[in-house]
Amino acid sequence: MPRETVTLALNSGTDIGFGEFAEAVTHFAAVLKAISEAVAGRNEPVAWWFGEIAAGSAVVTAVSDDEQAAVVARDCLKVGRALDGHGDMPHGKRVRAPAEKLAAMLARDVREIRLQTSEDDVVLCRNALYDKPVVVPLRPALGAIEGTVEVLSRRRGLHFSLYDSLHNHPVSCYVGAEHADLMRDIWGRRVIVQGLVWRDAERGWPFAVREVTRIERVPEAVPGAWRKAFGAIPRQPGQPRAEEAIRRLRDA
Repeated sequence: MPRETVTLALNSGTDIGFGEFAEAVTHFAAVLKAISEAVAGRNEPVAWWFGEIAAGSAVVTAVSDDEQAAVVARDCLKVGRALDGHGDMPHGKRVRAPAEKLAAMLARDVREIRLQTSEDDVVLCRNALYDKPVVVPLRPALGAIEGTVEVLSRRRGLHFSLYDSLHNHPVSCYVGAEHADLMRDIWGRRVIVQGLVWRDAERGWPFAVREVTRIERVPEAVPGAWRKAFGAIPRQPGQPRAEEAIRRLRDA
């Protein structure tokens, strides 16, 4: 069965309060529900459930196995762009109301709202000059991210979450079906992922890697391996030992 994901992420520049995050998730769920009912009907709407929450970050992912989930995911991105005036709001007022409530959080402590699917991202930021959300342009580039694989899914989309080593923030990695073999035995492992990297426009932090071309496992450190650092520069005959040289400098 197909599997689709839609992710909501908040950025305030510092920590997001629990109450703010809970409110944002409520509005996000209302947007998904409104789109799902518009796409499939109120009697049998596209069903979404809680898929993943990133520890230490205001990031939550909804997942669905419904055949029409891909349509809902694409419409969710269209909703984000419509809040900036880029195109019409999909499905009209029934979706606009919860979407505007979510966007209204930008007038408070939330600085950015990101809607993310396996295909694309829409990032909204507040603009005091125009008093409305503005879509932030994103320019992905080829690159590589190193981190630890925490969440792994081998269903359609071949998606996994990586906590990058530099910032310890979750990075969503989307692997094409043709590269399914790259995902063997990587859960809980430290890896380097190469592909098209999408970064936060303000902080430069990576948040997604698409079109993954390579996943390389990082060899685990052997206990006591640090001892090999001794003798990196061999001591020549007649030269003082390191402790002797330090003692002389200290007593000089």
